[in-house]
Amino acid sequence: RGKRGKAGADGGGGKKGKAEAAVPPPKHGEPGPSAETRPPTGKGALAASLAPTPKAVLPSSQREYRERLVKQKKEIYKDPPALPPLEVRVLPGSKPEPKRNADGELVF
Repeated sequence: RGKRGKAGADGGGGKKGKAEAAVPPPKHGEPGPSAETRPPTGKGALAASLAPTPKAVLPSSQREYRERLVKQKKEIYKDPPALPPLEVRVLPGSKPEPKRNADGELVF
């Protein structure tokens, strides 16, 4: 009739009755996902999250940094972008966790 219908809640563009195939959970007694595909849990997950990460390669020029930002589809607020600091120092030691006061606000 010349009118375009709106896409349904599934975003399928008007095609109804087709559901996306989902992987069903394993049935009782069947093996679940293997250790390689399952995310780590428990103490191992904490250790994995605290493991040192590889050093990031800093861009050597504003041009290279801008190209990286464009490739990653980041918003560029300043053109040319300012380079990140060349050296970041992490101070030794740690501070105690913040406490909450009577109003529920965090106190450091």
